Amino acid sequence: MSNSFTSFNGKQQDNQQNIKQFTQTFNGVTQWIYKYITTSNQVLNQSNQVLTPSNQNVDIYLPNNLTVVGSINSPSDFFCKKEVNELSKRDVLDLVNITPVSFKYINDKTEKKPLGVIAQEVEDYYPNLVSFGEDDLRTVNYIELIPLLLYKIKEQQKSIDELKMRIEDLETYSK
Repeated sequence: MSNSFTSFNGKQQDNQQNIKQFTQTFNGVTQWIYKYITTSNQVLNQSNQVLTPSNQNVDIYLPNNLTVVGSINSPSDFFCKKEVNELSKRDVLDLVNITPVSFKYINDKTEKKPLGVIAQEVEDYYPNLVSFGEDDLRTVNYIELIPLLLYKIKEQQKSIDELKMRIEDLETYSK
């Protein structure tokens, strides 16, 4: 167990490195580094001030809310992707089998009623959207549900537009 950290008494030093690093390791908990980085990563292609785990090979778990004033972005540029394939009707057929639910977390004292889905149900149809976290509890990648929902919305809108045209045609012929 390592218990070392650099302290600036809660203040960021304004030096050339622009690094504020607090590293403490207790029971395998991920520690955070606050630093200014310049990356040559073609996906990001930018320099940013970041908060990042000191160990880049671990998952992040937040037991409370995450509030972001800015945006949450995922690299999505065409040039960082390969084997790009459009979704098909077959990909979204099982979407209707997933039941949206409201619920309460067992140990949540706030009594909030989040909205979501049940991971086991998602796993039955889209196993790639389910991961196993601490104690083998399942988690759902809600972000990757969005393309499926978008496809389904577009498909439904196309059906709506076709039905509207048929109704207009019927109304025209019935006059």
